[in-house]
Amino acid sequence: MQLPGRPESSIYWTPQTAAHEVYGAIRGRWSQLGWEKGWLGYPTSGEADLPEGGRLATFEHGGMYWWPDTGAIDIGDVAVRYRGMNCFGETDEASGSDEPYFIVGGVGSSTQIPTFRTQVYDDVDAGGSFPHPGADIYRGRPWA
Repeated sequence: MQLPGRPESSIYWTPQTAAHEVYGAIRGRWSQLGWEKGWLGYPTSGEADLPEGGRLATFEHGGMYWWPDTGAIDIGDVAVRYRGMNCFGETDEASGSDEPYFIVGGVGSSTQIPTFRTQVYDDVDAGGSFPHPGADIYRGRPWA
């Protein structure tokens, strides 16, 4: 269906997702991925504005971003993982070494991302590396 003022526009509806408009470059990329039969499934929102002139549309199994300089980019869930640190230099502290640790966390628009504190890294010297076995900080949709 062609909608006024929206070239190449479509409205998709299911009882589970309701009706949502998809248009322009996001619609074009969704078409390349196989429409609703592709990995994204049906749209679950209309397009929303993003900073820098971008757009976002959400789907059952992922989302699609668009900016003028990148075009449409489909994306699924993301994982943010802590893996350790590298010490590039030391402060002028009297001890001659630092004892850093990290507190990592964040907040999404509708989700509290867990906060955790890493171990204290003793006897840190410039150029030192302290790997960590890895800890998931966040897993889920990047727009949550």
